[in-house]
Amino acid sequence: MRNTILILTTLMVLFHLKIYAQNAPVTVLPDVDACPGITVEIPVTVSNFIQISAASLTFNYDPAALTYDSFVNNAGYPNFIVNGLIEGTLYAGGFVPPGDPLISLPDNTVLFTVFFTYHGGNSNLIWYDNGESCEYAGASFTPLNDTPTSTYYINGSVSLIQPSGAPLTTIADIEACPGTDVNIPVTVAEFCNIGALSLTLQYDPAILTFVSFTSDAGFPGLVVNSPSPGTVYAGGYNPPGGSGISLLDNSVLFTIRFSYAGGNTDLTWFDNGESCEYTDNLYNPLNDIPFENYYFNGSVSAILPINAPVTTAPSVIAFSGSNFSVPVTVTDFCNIGSLSLTLEYDPSVITYQSYTNTSGFPGLSINEPVPGTIIAGGYTVPNTTGFSIPDNGVLFTLTFNAILGFTPLTWYDDGESCEYTDNLYNPLIDTPFGDYYINGDVNVVEPDVSNWTGSVDDDWFKAGNWGDGIPGPSKDAIIPNVSPNPFPMVVGDATCNRLIINTQASVTILPEGTLTASGNFLNDGTFIIESNASGEGSFIDNGNISGTGIFKAGRYLQSEQWHYVSPMISNALSGVFLNIYLTKWNEPSGSFTYIVPVTHTLNVMEGYGTWASNSLTGSKTVYFTGALNTGTLSSAGLTSLGPNDPQSGSRGFNFVGNPYPSAVDWDNQNGWTKSGIANAIYIWNPNFGNYGSYINSISVNDVTNIIPAGQGFYVHVPVDNTSGMLTVKNAARLHSSMPFFKATQTENPLIRLEISSEVNSYRDQAVVSLNESATAGYDPSFDACDFLSGVDEAPALFSMSNDNKRLAVNQLPENIGKETIIQLGYIPGQSGLFEINATDISGFEAGYHLVLEDVKEHVLTDLSTQSTYSFIANTEDAVDRFRLHLTKNPYAIEDIANNTSIRIFYHDGQIILKNRSGKTISGNVSVFDLPGKVLLNTGVEGYGETKIDLDFRGIVIVKYQDQTDKTVVIRKVYAY
Repeated sequence: MRNTILILTTLMVLFHLKIYAQNAPVTVLPDVDACPGITVEIPVTVSNFIQISAASLTFNYDPAALTYDSFVNNAGYPNFIVNGLIEGTLYAGGFVPPGDPLISLPDNTVLFTVFFTYHGGNSNLIWYDNGESCEYAGASFTPLNDTPTSTYYINGSVSLIQPSGAPLTTIADIEACPGTDVNIPVTVAEFCNIGALSLTLQYDPAILTFVSFTSDAGFPGLVVNSPSPGTVYAGGYNPPGGSGISLLDNSVLFTIRFSYAGGNTDLTWFDNGESCEYTDNLYNPLNDIPFENYYFNGSVSAILPINAPVTTAPSVIAFSGSNFSVPVTVTDFCNIGSLSLTLEYDPSVITYQSYTNTSGFPGLSINEPVPGTIIAGGYTVPNTTGFSIPDNGVLFTLTFNAILGFTPLTWYDDGESCEYTDNLYNPLIDTPFGDYYINGDVNVVEPDVSNWTGSVDDDWFKAGNWGDGIPGPSKDAIIPNVSPNPFPMVVGDATCNRLIINTQASVTILPEGTLTASGNFLNDGTFIIESNASGEGSFIDNGNISGTGIFKAGRYLQSEQWHYVSPMISNALSGVFLNIYLTKWNEPSGSFTYIVPVTHTLNVMEGYGTWASNSLTGSKTVYFTGALNTGTLSSAGLTSLGPNDPQSGSRGFNFVGNPYPSAVDWDNQNGWTKSGIANAIYIWNPNFGNYGSYINSISVNDVTNIIPAGQGFYVHVPVDNTSGMLTVKNAARLHSSMPFFKATQTENPLIRLEISSEVNSYRDQAVVSLNESATAGYDPSFDACDFLSGVDEAPALFSMSNDNKRLAVNQLPENIGKETIIQLGYIPGQSGLFEINATDISGFEAGYHLVLEDVKEHVLTDLSTQSTYSFIANTEDAVDRFRLHLTKNPYAIEDIANNTSIRIFYHDGQIILKNRSGKTISGNVSVFDLPGKVLLNTGVEGYGETKIDLDFRGIVIVKYQDQTDKTVVIRKVYAY
C-alpha cells in the first residue's frame, strides 16, 4: 500500500507542471456484454503510445454492478499499479525510473486488464479527469496534451447479456462396474443469465436405478428425481426480480447417482416441446432448436476388464493359541466372471479353520486339499453381468489358529492356479505375476498376558490387582474366576490387546469409564457397561467378539423426560422398556406411535422415544442384554415420505440411531457412507426444549458431530420420491463420556442468535453463516432445517432461505452484496419478557454490520456493538416479526494488499490467521482498538494457520505484514 501511495503521489507531483510537448495516447475502455456472477475481463487498450515516461489513469464504475478483483499488467509497463480500494473508482499508474529507456507500444496494445465480478445490471466505465487524474508524460516527465478529454480517453460499459439460445447441456459417457453406484455429471456451456430450467432424461430402468443427486453448481431450488423408472426430471428456478444464474463453461450443473446393474443404456434427453427448457432471468423461453444442437446425450456401459484384479494377502501378527482372521482384499475388481486362487503357508505355524465369503462372490468355495494349501474358486452365471467389488474391499476372510513362528502367505501360480476371467470367461492378464498377486505373512508370537488377581480391590488401574502389571494395547487381559476376590471395575481410560473373561468372572465399565480391546474379545462370563445420571461407560473392540457369556449395555433414563435411544445389541425386544413408555417414529404421518407389545423387535440403527414416569419406574437404568453391535451396519429404506410442509421441509426426516456402545463421530469420513441424505443431523436436547442440529462444524443447541452411545437422531432425505441409506463402520467410533461436545471451530463468518425468556428455562438458537460454496436457497450440503417438534412452551427461532425453507443453520454465499436482509422466524411458545442474544459473532471481516430489526416495535439493534435485544413477546405475534440485516459498509477498512489468501477472524478468545493456500504464515501482527490504541504487537509463525490469544472484547483492527513478500493485510474484526 505504501508503494501504491508513493507512486501515485509521485505522479501527481510530476504532472503538476503542464508543458505540452506532444499528444497523449488514445486510451480505450471497451463495451462488454457479461454474465452475472462471472468474472469479467476489461482490457484497456492504447494507441499512439510513443516514448511514455509515466501514466496516471482514473475511471469510475457502478459498484452495485461490479466488484473489483485484480489486474494484469499485460504490456509490462514499469512500476505499474492498480488500486481498487475505493468502490466505484479505479486508479492505475506507473513510471519509468529516471535514466531508463522510455516505453513505446504498437497501436491497439492492451496496456492492462482489470478483472471484476459482475453482479448484473449495467455500468458505464467512465474516465475521470480533474486535470491531473488522467495524465501521461513524455521525456523528462513532461505532461502530454489530452484536451479535449473525450478525444484521448474513450469510455466503455458493461451490460447484461440477454441470451437468445439455451445453454449447451451434456451428460457424460460413462464406463462403470456392474453392481456399483455410478456418478454421472451433467455439464453446461454458454450458461448465462438463466432464470429457470426444466430437463428430462430417459434411461433403461433394467440397467440403472436412480439413487440421488448432487447440486454441484448450487442452482436455486434445484430438484432432481425419478418420478417413474426410466425417467429423471430436473427443475429449478431463480426467484424473480434479479439477475439470472451464470456458470463457467464446462461447469457441472448437477450429478446424478445411479445404481448400475450392468449392461448398456443410452442416456437420452427427451423433449416434447416443454420437457427440456431453459428461460432467461425474465422467464422468457430460450431457443433450443434444433434440439440436438443444444442437448447432447450420453451412455452407461460396462467396463470390460483386460487385466486381473490386484489380490492382496495381509501381514498379520497373531498370538499363540488364538484364532485370527486373514482378510484377502482386492482392487480393480470389476465385472469378474470367475476366479481360481491358490494360497500357500506353513501348516506348522498356523492351522486353517474356516472361511467367510465376505464379498458375496457367487458360488465361492474354499478348501484345504492338503495342509498348507488353500484353494478358492467361484463363478457367476455364464454370459451375464460379472461381479464387482469396491477398491480395497475384502473378497473373502480366512480364519486360522495360531501355533508359533513365522510363515509367508504366498500366492502360487503354475499358469492356471491363480486366474481371473471377465464376465464372458475370457482370461485376464496377470503377468508379471508379482504385480497382480501380493503376498503376505503371519508372525505368531507368545502373547504378553496379565491375569487379574483382585488382590487389592476392584480397581483396574492398580498394578497390585494384576499378575504381570496393568494391561496396555499390546498386553492381553485375562479375567479368571478369583472369587471371593473382587472383579475389575473400569473408571478411566483402560486398554488391552485381547480381553478374555472366564466363566463366573466379570468386567464392569463404570459411567465415564472407557475400555478399548485392540484384539479379540472372548466373554464366557459377564460384561457390563454401566450408565447413570453422571455419564455412560464406553467400549470399543477392534477384533472379534465371541463367547457364551452375558453382555449388558446400560442406558440411564431421567424420569419425566423424553430420551431418544437406539439398541446397542442385535435382536433387542421392547420388553427392555417394561413399564416405560416406548414410541416409534412414523415417517408417513411425521409423528410417534406407541409400542405396546413387549415382544416387538427393536431394529438396529433405528431410533426410539422413551419416557420413564415417576408413577411407574422413576429414573432408571435399562440394560440391553445380548450380542454387542460391532462392524459395518446399515439403515436402509430411508425415504422422503412425511407431511408436506414446504417451509419446514418436514418430509423425509428419518429416525436412526448410533448402534454402538460408544460414541461416533459424524465427521469421520471413513466411518460413514451417506447415500441420498443431507449432511445434517438432528438430536433432541431436553435442556433447550428443542432439537439441535449439526452440519459442517456448525453446532445449534449444543448438538455437535459427536453422537453419544445408543443415541437416536434424525437424518433428512431432502428430495421427494427418493430413498436413502446410512451405513456406519467401526472407524466412526470414539470414546466420549460427555453427552455433547463443544462446537467445532469453523473459519467461515458466523452469527449465532439465541432466544430465551424469563418465563421458563427453554431456549433455541439459529445460525447464519457465510460460505463461498453455499447458495441462497436451501442446500442439503450446507444448511440444516429447523425441526419444529420441541416442547410447546419452548421458544423457536429460525431463518428463512430464499426458497422459503425454515432453517436452523443458514449458510449464504460470501458475495452477498452491500446489504442482505434475512427473514427470521420466531414462535415464543409463551408470552412474557424475552431476549435475543448474539452469543457468537466470529469470522466477519471489514465492513459488516449485523443489525437485528424488530418489525413490530420498529427497533434496530446493531449486534456488533450491543449483543442483546430485550422485548415483550406475545403468542399472537407474527412469525416474521424479526429480520437480520447483513450490511457491508463501502467505506470500511479492507485488504490493502493483493493477498486474498489470508483470512483473519476471531474465535473463542483468539485472533486466527489462516492462509487458505496452505503456505506458511510468517510476519508481524498488530492489533488496535478503534481509537488506535495498540492492544498487542507480536511476531507470528505457523504452517497454514496461527492463533493469538486476545484479552479484549469489541471491534479491533488487525494488521498483518508478511515478512516474505512484504504484503500487508488489514482487517476489522469483531472480537465477541
